[in-house]
Amino acid sequence: MPGLIRMMTWNVNTIHFAPPDWAPVVAAQAPDVVALQEICSGDAEELRAILERDHGIGYRLVPGPVPTSVDGGRVFASVDCDRRKIGTGAYGQALLTTLEVVPGSTAVVSLPVVGGLDDDEPRAYLATTLRTRDGRDIRVVTTHLSTRGAVRGDQIAVVAEAARASATAVVLGDLNTSPAETSLLAPLLRDFEDVDRPGNRSTSRNQVDGREPGPQGKRIDYLFTRGLATVGEPETYPVTSSDHRPLVADFR
Repeated sequence: MPGLIRMMTWNVNTIHFAPPDWAPVVAAQAPDVVALQEICSGDAEELRAILERDHGIGYRLVPGPVPTSVDGGRVFASVDCDRRKIGTGAYGQALLTTLEVVPGSTAVVSLPVVGGLDDDEPRAYLATTLRTRDGRDIRVVTTHLSTRGAVRGDQIAVVAEAARASATAVVLGDLNTSPAETSLLAPLLRDFEDVDRPGNRSTSRNQVDGREPGPQGKRIDYLFTRGLATVGEPETYPVTSSDHRPLVADFR
């Protein structure tokens, strides 16, 4: 029987929180794969180090910074970690994993954005191939999509296509899309399984003011799979270290 694999996706809201806040949450679940959004690359490395030093979990880090400029070189302040003093390095996604990262398999690919809008930001997906302890290869794609529906559908289509080429694949991240927006989610719903098919596990807004826990809100974070069997029920739970709740699930 294939071994159990635990995966987590979590938007960590690096503007308000830091690696020491996130480490206990990750350590409590000890996932084999952690997909992180809204994180600076230096903070991702610090998180990896804390988890190894204080919790005895040896993760490999796969950074996935988004491009910092579009529109002829215009730099977006929202993704400039050093200038905004919200962290170090480059802003975007990251993966932590206890699994083997297949050499040469990692890519960061830009996604369509809303041109000329100052309140949007560059978007990208991070993709890599992980090899399980029993020798299976899993294509893992994580992303953080636009809040604007007009371009979000195009972004979802690009992300789905990136994962569709692999027989065993996972798409996970902050899609900024509700389960009711089935037309936008269609490229993923067609070829992948949503681990929370009823869509009743809210992930945002976890907190009302960035610090104090608040009531559950909407679900915009997802974990889609193909070629893997979900074991048990996925889980979300309140935390005090992000405005999103982690989404965690087990697979074989």
